[in-house]
Amino acid sequence: MSDRTTHVNRCIKMGAALLIALMFLVKPVVSQVTIENKERNISTTIAAWMQPRYDYFEPDGGDAISRFSIRRVLLDIRGHAFSEKFTYRITPEFSDLDLNFARNVYPILLHINYAFSPEAQIMFGQIAVPFHWHFYVPLPGLYFYERSLASADFGTFGGWDKGVMFHGNTQLGEQPFSYAFAVIDGEGFNRRKTTNTGHTFSAQAVYAALGSFPVGESDFRRSEEPQLTIGVGLQYGMESEARDWTLGRSPNNRADFFTGTVFSRFAYKGLSLIGEGYYRQVMPEAGAVDDFNGNAYTVAGGYMVIPERIEVIARYTGLNYDTDLDDADASELGVGFNLFFNGHNAQLRVQYQKIEHSAMAPGSSFDQFVIEAQVHFF
Repeated sequence: MSDRTTHVNRCIKMGAALLIALMFLVKPVVSQVTIENKERNISTTIAAWMQPRYDYFEPDGGDAISRFSIRRVLLDIRGHAFSEKFTYRITPEFSDLDLNFARNVYPILLHINYAFSPEAQIMFGQIAVPFHWHFYVPLPGLYFYERSLASADFGTFGGWDKGVMFHGNTQLGEQPFSYAFAVIDGEGFNRRKTTNTGHTFSAQAVYAALGSFPVGESDFRRSEEPQLTIGVGLQYGMESEARDWTLGRSPNNRADFFTGTVFSRFAYKGLSLIGEGYYRQVMPEAGAVDDFNGNAYTVAGGYMVIPERIEVIARYTGLNYDTDLDDADASELGVGFNLFFNGHNAQLRVQYQKIEHSAMAPGSSFDQFVIEAQVHFF
């Protein structure tokens, strides 16, 4: 072993030891700002969320990249106006790593909501689309720094879209149950619709068979009683261009599609397990192009080695795209650990992922090592 390698390994070990020591000695104070006008019954809460990261990215057949970036920088502004039944939320994003909007600020969530009752509510604007598991668990509560490859490919682009949603929370027997149904444009983020003529219909139902609904993927506080959540999502799109692997199959690039998903989470005494399954059928508008389909699954888990402090995590995803032109497979393997300073409000993720694609463009398969800090002032 060279002197340089020995020095690097020594620095890594010393840094890890220092980080763990600080984790037990320091508990960062994170909070939010609330502005109220009690006479007019108006309340606004301002929070923030930031994810600075370092990653080492090595694509197959290409040069490795060592880089720093800010994955997300969000403000989260929410509150009620004139009545606690009438609420709003505005969440601008200041990082454009994915969309390359030339550094423009763009909204992630931008909607108003009216609750006739907890069981009957209506939301209008740019919303989180009700469909898969990650609609229910917010991004700060994920094991990994990103959603699964299956969720990204089979869910709505970005997870957000413009439209109207009917939703509510109730109970089946003594256990919590939630539902949501939305009509959306099917194009993702807020932009004028110019490329398709149909809409997408999306629905989800979630039932907490044991315990209560989770606020994250991890069993952060080591549940003393078993927790089991199960759910189903359905989505139908008309004349859509929204999914990458539905394009190029017909002369006008339009297709109807149907997607279904089932998901479940189990947690008990620090162990948490998650499963997702997806199926999509695509019906191109052009009669000369046959229907095609795809399926995917994800299994993931985490274990709190030290309650509320250290968690080890793993995830595997398999995908298959059986199209009229080719038969492509993809997989995702991820392992790592999470260090919690103050829950998900102050967290460090250290993770390795290997993504493999067949019959895809060069660079689609890669290895990636990520260190990401998460500070959530909420």
